[in-house]
Amino acid sequence: MSEDNPYAPPEAGGSEGKKTKVQRPPAGDVAEALDRLNAHLSDPANVAAERAAAGGRIRSVTIVFIAIAVLMIPVLVTVMDSGPRLAVPLAIIGTVVSVLLSLALVIVDLTVPTREQLTSPDLMAKSFLRAMSMGRHGYAWACLSPTAREGTVRSPNLAPVPTKSGTFTLRSPVDVKAFSATFTRAGAGNLRGVQVRRASVVEEKGDVATVEVHALFQAWPQWAVIIGAIGSSLLGAAGVIVWLVVFLTLRKTREVTFQKTLLRGSNGLWYAYAADPFDGQVEPL
Repeated sequence: MSEDNPYAPPEAGGSEGKKTKVQRPPAGDVAEALDRLNAHLSDPANVAAERAAAGGRIRSVTIVFIAIAVLMIPVLVTVMDSGPRLAVPLAIIGTVVSVLLSLALVIVDLTVPTREQLTSPDLMAKSFLRAMSMGRHGYAWACLSPTAREGTVRSPNLAPVPTKSGTFTLRSPVDVKAFSATFTRAGAGNLRGVQVRRASVVEEKGDVATVEVHALFQAWPQWAVIIGAIGSSLLGAAGVIVWLVVFLTLRKTREVTFQKTLLRGSNGLWYAYAADPFDGQVEPL
C-alpha cells in the first residue's frame, strides 16, 4: 500500500509471460505532478469546484427527454380517446420514440460514474474519453490534474476522420469544449463520435497507473445524416435501408491504441497526468 495514500491497494508482484511495453513519462515529472495534485486537493474549495463542474450522473439533456416522454403518455391517451384518427399514429410514434430515446440516453449516462465514486484506472480512462464525446466538458475537465490543465495540447490527426486544427490550454470546461469540438464532437460539417472498445491497466505502481486504451473514432457528413433522417420518415423501411447504405458508405473511421498515464490523488480518484488524451502517441495536426 502507498505510504501517503490510504486508498492505494497492495502492489502486485511480477507476472510471467510477455508484457506490454509501458510508455512512461519522466519519473521526476510524474512525482512533481502528483505532489501538485495532492496540494490542489488539500483545498476543499478546489474539490467542491471539480464536483460542481463534473455534475451529476444524469445529464440535463437526458432529464429534458425524460420529461418529454412522460408528457407524451397523457397526450397519447387523450388522442386515442377523443382525438382525430389521423393523429393517433403520430401520437403513438412520438411516444415510442421519446420513451426509447430517453432510455437510451439514461443507459449512456450510467456508463460514466460520478467523480465522487472511487473507480479503477481503466474505467476512469474510458469515462474521460466518453465524457468528451458526450459533451460533458465539465466532467472531462474535472478528470485533469493541475499539471494537465496548465499544459498545451494540439488537435490530433485522425485521418481519414476529419478533424480541425487548433492549440488549447484546458484551464476550464469551456476550453475542453473547444478542444473536443475539433475531433470528438460535431463541427466543420461533420458529426463525430468515439467508441472506447477496450481499456486495460498495463501497470500500476503506488499512485501512478498506465492504461492501454483502444478506441474507434468516426465521423459522418451532417448533410447525409439529415437527408437520411428525412428519407427514413418519408419512405419508411425503404428509407431506413437507403440511410444505412449511405451511412456505411460515407462513414470515416480510425482505430487508435495508446497508453495513458493516470495519477491517483489523496481523495482516491484518478486524474489524467497530461492534457493530451493520447499522451503524445497520436500525431497532432
